[in-house]
Amino acid sequence: MDKTTPSKRLTSLEERYAIVNFLRIPDNFRIMTGSAAKDKSVQEYVNEVISGATWTSREAKSRYDSFKKAYQNAVQWQGSNRSGRGLTQKDLLKKIFTVQAKIESICPLFEEMDSLFGRRPNIWPPILMQTSSLNESKKLKRP
Repeated sequence: MDKTTPSKRLTSLEERYAIVNFLRIPDNFRIMTGSAAKDKSVQEYVNEVISGATWTSREAKSRYDSFKKAYQNAVQWQGSNRSGRGLTQKDLLKKIFTVQAKIESICPLFEEMDSLFGRRPNIWPPILMQTSSLNESKKLKRP
């Protein structure tokens, strides 16, 4: 495979755990959510902690961006208005029987990513945060 083209395979659960663990280090989280040279850092970390991993910086950027996009999609799927959100026949055929399983199917390791990104404005726009605050004041779980 050409080293300049990111791999077309899906990011494994082990690789996603490595990204999450990398992000749990406050300095790394600041690098990845800021404008520093982030791709090389996550590339080096994943290659160090996963035996046989040979990510390039371009591949690291692509995989991180895809993982973050999956997280954002799961957040968006939940939305501030839960009506119309539910399991479909397609979900049931895939053996997805709960809303939590649906969220995990959209973004593996959703809870871990949510603990890191939580209420950041680029993930939870102010309108969702405001609606969520109203829900929380009524003792409802966040969407």
